[in-house]
Order: sequence, then structure tokens, then C-alpha cells
Amino acid sequence: MRNDDISSKEPLIISLEQNTEILEVRQLVSTNPTLQITPINKNSLLLDFEYLKTNQGIVFDVIVSGFASQASLNGVLKDGKVLTKELRPSAFVGGFPFVPKKLNQRTQ
Repeated sequence: MRNDDISSKEPLIISLEQNTEILEVRQLVSTNPTLQITPINKNSLLLDFEYLKTNQGIVFDVIVSGFASQASLNGVLKDGKVLTKELRPSAFVGGFPFVPKKLNQRTQ
């Protein structure tokens, strides 16, 4: 698939729930140097690439304000095919708040 195959008016967008706000996106691993993910508003991300081959992808963390329990990927190919995919709940990983020092380190 090439980026030219996707409608410029309806690109590939990952949308989180309305009650969330994206604070930061961290790209961890990408199997394609042209693949990028960028916030476009408070709860949506643009998935952009020059080309995408089978089994290529991206791993990223999204830090949000609020609770994100679901997300969806939507876009339209120029041949008219509508891409819609609900992202599976196991894609969401809970975590602990950031702790800047090692837990066993004494504060001086």
C-alpha cells in the first residue's frame, strides 16, 4: 500500500474516546522508516507513511489525560473502500504513575 492509495480528505486516523486528551506520543519501534504517528487534535492521531508492506507496523505509547478504554482506526482508500477497525482492548495497557527516582533510593 502506498500513501497515494489513501484519500487526502479521509486519511488514516486513530481516534480515542471524546473524554480523553492526548498529552504525548512516543514512537518506540517502527519496521518502516516512513511510518509516523502524529497527534492532530486532542484525541486523534494521524497515521502517515510513504509505503507500507505486509507485516510492517509501528509500536507507540500514548499518554492521555482521562481513561481510554477503546480506540478505532478509520480512513478511506481512493478506490472507495472504507477502512474501519476497532482496536482490541488488549492493546491498552495500564500502568503506574511515573516515579522519578528508584523506589529503594534514599532522598537526601
